[in-house]
Amino acid sequence: FDLWMYAWHWMNHKIPFLWKFHLVHHSDTEVSASTALRFHIGEIFLSGIARLGIILLMGLQAWQIILYEIVLMPVILFHHSNINLIEKADKLIRILLVTPRLHRVHHSKVRDEMDTNYSSIFSFWDLIFGTIQLKQSIAEIEQGVDGIGEKDSTHFLGMLLLPFYKR
Repeated sequence: FDLWMYAWHWMNHKIPFLWKFHLVHHSDTEVSASTALRFHIGEIFLSGIARLGIILLMGLQAWQIILYEIVLMPVILFHHSNINLIEKADKLIRILLVTPRLHRVHHSKVRDEMDTNYSSIFSFWDLIFGTIQLKQSIAEIEQGVDGIGEKDSTHFLGMLLLPFYKR
């Protein structure tokens, strides 16, 4: 299921219709644990429909989905957080799990950086599919999406309407 989550996240970046909704998540210019919860209602709806299809296809039971969600939430809160792990700890943890240093690159304004590091829980999906990118200094990463102003990215109505602006 985590592989599906990786694929869904990748699709949200590559399919223009999905990106219109997903960019609400990326428009945050100061990534923090709250960014992990910042999604457009349209993306939540589309993700739910897609997930339901995968759940049925895989024959997952309710307890398996609940267990996945119980693990997913703290991991995504962690990798969106402002925690700055020492490099040795980060290297050790990111062998298996996505760390803030790894995921921060994904929230870069630079599209080639933003289109990397799609993993949700297990970091090895990016390694397997060649989408992993590390940066020595994450402090230098400018976050957000070009062309989206503070009014569009910090106010409820602006975020709600963001997918429908012509770009």
